[in-house]
Amino acid sequence: MEQKSERRLGTIRSWGRYVVHELVSAKRLLESGLEISQPDSKPLLSEVHELAQPHLAILVHKRAKIISGSGAQAMSDERWSAELYRLADRWPHLITSESERGRLIEALDQIVEGEQRRLAAQSSKIPVTSRFDTSWAI
Repeated sequence: MEQKSERRLGTIRSWGRYVVHELVSAKRLLESGLEISQPDSKPLLSEVHELAQPHLAILVHKRAKIISGSGAQAMSDERWSAELYRLADRWPHLITSESERGRLIEALDQIVEGEQRRLAAQSSKIPVTSRFDTSWAI
């Protein structure tokens, strides 16, 4: 019986030392200034790119149409933002707060803009021909 109580007491002392050690290290962190870094946006960007991949062709078309088609810049920005909000609502697991929704929409806009630039650079390399215009063959 006495051995059991001594083992318990030893266990309690070791846990007590562990708890005190953890409290001291937490106090040191608070005293030295705890800095919480922003989460890395690279995984978010790659995940959003993967999720948006099936919708990229339509998004590029809509972005080009909305931005170049309307004369009022505020109206086109509003329409494009509404389009991105609708798409972002499809992925509620990525949105836990309003700031994360903003980051998601910003990432979507960057992805669509990058795809638009890539397609524009690619199309300038391809020669444009017409069956009525034979000047390219001469």
